[in-house]
Amino acid sequence: DVDARPAPSSSLAAGVAGFDPNIVFQTHDNGFLRSTATNYGYFGTVRNRLHDSTGALVPVMESPVNSGIEYLYEAGLWIGGVVRGDTLVSTGSLGFGQAHELYADSYEPRTFSDFLGDDEWTFIYGDTTTDPETVRDDPYDGPHRPLPVRVRQKTYTFDAFTYNSAMYMELVVTNVGSQPITDAWFGWLIDPDIGHVDVDDYWMDDITGHIRRTVSNAGQPLDVSVAWAMDNDGDPDS
Repeated sequence: DVDARPAPSSSLAAGVAGFDPNIVFQTHDNGFLRSTATNYGYFGTVRNRLHDSTGALVPVMESPVNSGIEYLYEAGLWIGGVVRGDTLVSTGSLGFGQAHELYADSYEPRTFSDFLGDDEWTFIYGDTTTDPETVRDDPYDGPHRPLPVRVRQKTYTFDAFTYNSAMYMELVVTNVGSQPITDAWFGWLIDPDIGHVDVDDYWMDDITGHIRRTVSNAGQPLDVSVAWAMDNDGDPDS
């Protein structure tokens, strides 16, 4: 079904230097959390800088809905590979480095269906440009060298209680260059800031860790590796 709801919101790019007006975002808000997806390999809203069409600040990853408790500053997709012996990495975010290398070539109208979830958004973006007006120099590697790839990103959420505390994601990555990509690698840079938005510097007391263990799955050993982060004092209570 073609979605009759409004198209994804503009980023109101005046507050985000260097961002193209083709950048759009959409917020999932039908489950136990509100989370914002974009069309440039980036999750989050660069806190206090992205606004919707009404001028309201866009949630990053808030749960429960309308609680004011946020869990994420930003997250950026990383795609790496080797092309003709050269290791290249395309990044949606470098944290404070702000080197965005995955970029929407143009606005792609998205369709909506309830085939996978109750709320679905599809965005298309890629790493194909070296234009310094679009892709800033990497502070570590200098001028950007595209991988190059194109990504179709679908995110979806559910109303049903069993599944409504998460956002699910499907990524299809296509090599759009003339050379093969070997040793492909995919990951996310996650920068969690956890606490209530009315608390100053609420991220300062966050703690994080890493769990590694082997569990049984259908009688077979399965190695599990999970990074976690949490707030230390349960804002806004002391």
